[in-house]
Amino acid sequence: MTRLSSIHPGAWWLFGAGAILGLTGVANPLVDLLAIAVLLVVVLRHTRGALSRTPFATSLRIGVFLLVARVVFAVLFGARTGGTVLVNLPQLPLPSFFAGVSIGGPITSELLLQALCQGLALATVLACFGACSTLAPPGTLLGSLPKAVYELGLSVAIALAFLPELVASAQALKAARRLRGRPTKGIAGLRGTVVPILEGALERSVTLAASMDARGFGLSTGTPTSQHLGSVAAGAGTVFLGIGIAGLLNGGTLLFWSGLSVFFGSSLLATAVSKRSRQLRRTTFDHRPFTRRSIVVGVSGVTCGLLLLEAGRLKPGLMSSPVGRGWPTLSPLVVAALAVLLIGGWSGPEAVE
Repeated sequence: MTRLSSIHPGAWWLFGAGAILGLTGVANPLVDLLAIAVLLVVVLRHTRGALSRTPFATSLRIGVFLLVARVVFAVLFGARTGGTVLVNLPQLPLPSFFAGVSIGGPITSELLLQALCQGLALATVLACFGACSTLAPPGTLLGSLPKAVYELGLSVAIALAFLPELVASAQALKAARRLRGRPTKGIAGLRGTVVPILEGALERSVTLAASMDARGFGLSTGTPTSQHLGSVAAGAGTVFLGIGIAGLLNGGTLLFWSGLSVFFGSSLLATAVSKRSRQLRRTTFDHRPFTRRSIVVGVSGVTCGLLLLEAGRLKPGLMSSPVGRGWPTLSPLVVAALAVLLIGGWSGPEAVE
């Protein structure tokens, strides 16, 4: 496990969230592959030890599995829309109410390319999550959360900690089976490790949440009126933030108002969280400040996401699958967005053991 010397954990998760915001729904294989390459460079710079044992490597393996599963699903059950036929499989006739679904039939190059692009898009989003889990483990993120959102963060930490704990459980179980002379690879190894790995990962995640809960909860010093006002402000901020993010993802002509809604909702939410945090007596486990480098890392991810959204708005076909349009292409705005992501991720100091 590595520890970053000065970058705030929230900055890395903001970095990944911005990238996910821009890459969600992007089916251009060039954009996805370049984004994965950027994340790989950033993770290598800030990680000590074997890359294969990090959550990022695990997320890549899961992404490859989902990519293959998406292609297999498309071959067996995908809609047959015509194109260059590569192979003809036996087709099972289905009732008319199964329109758009088929079992077997002709496999076209367009069908395979569409499935590959969609599977790669999902793998890219998983890679963003794996990079966040590697650069800022959920335990460190939970320890640095504001006091006002501690309960919510505790619940989220259980989910976020599952992937890193899954990796740790798998490594420990494989080492134990290897010492006992039992198989760790193939069907025999898989059959003896799947259930214990999942059980161990869940148990360790719940243990993490219980230990943080036992050490962190305290008493509130605010009046009921101030608490209610803070709750109303936090709820209103969340609504405006959600509407703004939905507008940004949808694109169209309301980008300005969506951005304004995001800004207003974020400001209102930050004010409510700050006021509520001052009313709570609770220990903060990670006192790492949000330094300039942390701001650069977080802003680079958000900027990358906004630039990718703008590129998709200006040229909608650029971010979609290149099926029927020749080779996939890039635009200067997309290159600039990924460059910002790389520079922001590279700017932080190297990790220390």
